[in-house]
Amino acid sequence: MYFRRLVIWPVTAVVFLAACILTGCRTAAELVLDDAAFRGDMVEAAARGEQFRIRPEDYPEISRLFSDDNPLYRQAAVLLAEQTNKSFFYPLIILAAMDAVPEVSRTARKVIARNPEEYRSDLSAFITGGTSVQRAGAAEILAETGTEDMVPLLTGLFANPDQEVRNQASLAVWKLAKRENPFLQDRLNSLNSLEQAAAVHSLGLYAHSDDLLFFTSLFSAENAILRREAQQAVLRQGEMALGILHRMALDKAQPYRGRLSALEVIQGMRSPYSLSTLIELLEDSNPDIVLKVRSILGTYGRESVNALGRLYETESADYRMYAVELLGNIPADSSIRILVSALDDPVPAVRRSALKYLKGFGEEAWPVLRALMDSSDESLRIAILGILRDEGDPWLLRKEPDTLNSFALAQLVIHSPYNVLEDYLKRIDASASAAEIVLSLQRAWEAAGEFQQLENRILSSNNSYIYAWRQREQALSASKKTLQQSFSVLHEYFQSSDPALLSRAEALRRESLKYENESNEWAKRMKAMDKNARVSGKKNLERYRILRNTLVKTWEYLTPEYKETAEKIYAESNLDPAILYSELSLAE
Repeated sequence: MYFRRLVIWPVTAVVFLAACILTGCRTAAELVLDDAAFRGDMVEAAARGEQFRIRPEDYPEISRLFSDDNPLYRQAAVLLAEQTNKSFFYPLIILAAMDAVPEVSRTARKVIARNPEEYRSDLSAFITGGTSVQRAGAAEILAETGTEDMVPLLTGLFANPDQEVRNQASLAVWKLAKRENPFLQDRLNSLNSLEQAAAVHSLGLYAHSDDLLFFTSLFSAENAILRREAQQAVLRQGEMALGILHRMALDKAQPYRGRLSALEVIQGMRSPYSLSTLIELLEDSNPDIVLKVRSILGTYGRESVNALGRLYETESADYRMYAVELLGNIPADSSIRILVSALDDPVPAVRRSALKYLKGFGEEAWPVLRALMDSSDESLRIAILGILRDEGDPWLLRKEPDTLNSFALAQLVIHSPYNVLEDYLKRIDASASAAEIVLSLQRAWEAAGEFQQLENRILSSNNSYIYAWRQREQALSASKKTLQQSFSVLHEYFQSSDPALLSRAEALRRESLKYENESNEWAKRMKAMDKNARVSGKKNLERYRILRNTLVKTWEYLTPEYKETAEKIYAESNLDPAILYSELSLAE
């Protein structure tokens, strides 16, 4: 057994040694990319930043990793290439810094940033001879890793036809150079409009107030790109540029293109300090300027309400209409109040426009509209009521679930047709009992109007049948009332035996008899009238009784909660429900 072990051990050692010779006998610290069994683990380890012993025969495999579809492999390629310290990998690392995958790009840029001077030559080569994408990418990398001596190279890209290339070059110059850099200043006066525009872009990034006049001088330039860059530069100056912008926009001696450019920058700032200037420009003689100003004003929000309120107060109906249109797109209490005041505008079109926009605000406008319901201006109050009713605001019925809104409900009944009121009650899901009472009040309101007309007719025609009947009824009611009073006084007499009370009771009975005789006289007059007068009078009388009965019964059957509302409704027709009830009771 021992002999066999001695024989087996040398054989095993020989086999292992042969295997090491054939495979290269690499250790774990060596890079293995040409073997699929090891490749994935090696890439993951490299991406984690582990160090390897890399041999020249590994370079082709590393190069192939740069173009792999897997971003992890491309990231590993960057880190492995850095370990080689070989300059022929620099272009690949630079391209990796432009990779669309952020992890790959960030890794490559960190590698470049560790030794930026080493990559300067290859970056310059991309700037001068790369594709548009590569030039833009190289300029972006230089902005992070370069120095001011690269500005001449970067300004050479200012005339590039690709906008992204110009933008990245401009940004890089701003990051690397001082504002006074001679190469930058020289390009500001270039005859090439693209080159000049790129230089203006760079200069504008400094946002220096000394450059403001120069930028605005370019507002009238023929080249649209140059104008846009000048506008962007002024826009970066913020509100400190508003003074010159306002003067330029108002100056009719300025070229139209310059004024329009100034207005576009004002639009971009949308400062409340520009509102007075914009409103002044509404009267400009150039219709295109006015059109532009109108579009700018339309971009403002709550900050413009006060200025638009002043615009609404002008005599021009067109301006008032325009103010209403703008305010109608600003959901604020202050704008709603102005729109409400416009409901009383003398121009119907302005009123209709205000009403339309108020309805468009929906529930957002309700609190303001509710607060204005007690206005002494009836036309305004009715308009507000219509909005709240049509929008289905339950507040018109109840302020709170347990509190009736007597005033608003009275207004609702008075100013709403029956079918409209019925629809409103359904919309707010009013209870059956509440709906029945409110609709009965509406019927009473309609009856009150007709009843009052008949009352007026009675008073104005003292020869009519119904007039005689009314006089007879009043005399008869007075007789009954006086007789009841005499009974009360007589009752007091029986309790006290005071002879004065007995005399008072007798006087009341005589007065009652006088009223009764007066009633009989009116009855005789009615009988003495011709047939046509009696027939016509009886028809009117029948209608009068129906209307009065409706008014009295409605009042009689109301729950106490609705009495105050009913009093307000009856009072609108100069009627007192308590008196009507008393008269009918006596007449019956």
